[in-house]
Amino acid sequence: VYDEAEFTGYRLSVRIYDGVHAYGILLVPKSLKPGERRPVVFTQHGQGGVPEDALGVVDNPRADAVYSKFGRTLARRGYIVFAPMISTQRVEDRNALVRRSQLVGMIPVGMEIQKAGRVLDYLETLPFVDKDRFAFYGLSYGGLTALWTGPGEPRFKVVVCSGYFNDWNIKTTDLTEGTSF
Repeated sequence: VYDEAEFTGYRLSVRIYDGVHAYGILLVPKSLKPGERRPVVFTQHGQGGVPEDALGVVDNPRADAVYSKFGRTLARRGYIVFAPMISTQRVEDRNALVRRSQLVGMIPVGMEIQKAGRVLDYLETLPFVDKDRFAFYGLSYGGLTALWTGPGEPRFKVVVCSGYFNDWNIKTTDLTEGTSF
């Protein structure tokens, strides 16, 4: 879906369960040499975002101000980059998913961990991926996802949580606050 001077971008969909898929965009640097293996960085967008926001492959002044095209920057520096889509985008949908998950003793990010694991399974089969060097970089709600995904998926060797700790007390305790989870 993207053919830039430094990288090629592909839409990726990996089956998790019947009716459940992990979706995202994979950027592969064109500077790869035959037989070379490179590290992969997952770049996770925040609530209400899309993979294109974290990657910076589509001009979007709001997203560019928040994400600074960090996925594109990593791809230009030679990293393979995968930007996954969070399961739900609207706050109302996410809150409903939280309530349903808690009724069965789970949390929604558990599904995100399962999705990341299946995508890693697939990426490990690619001849240009260094399966011993996976990283996860999440911004905002993507930062929350990073905090849970890191310990839940041991193949991630580096985990970066960015922009999630602001107003922590309000976010976790005040149901009337718009940024509350």
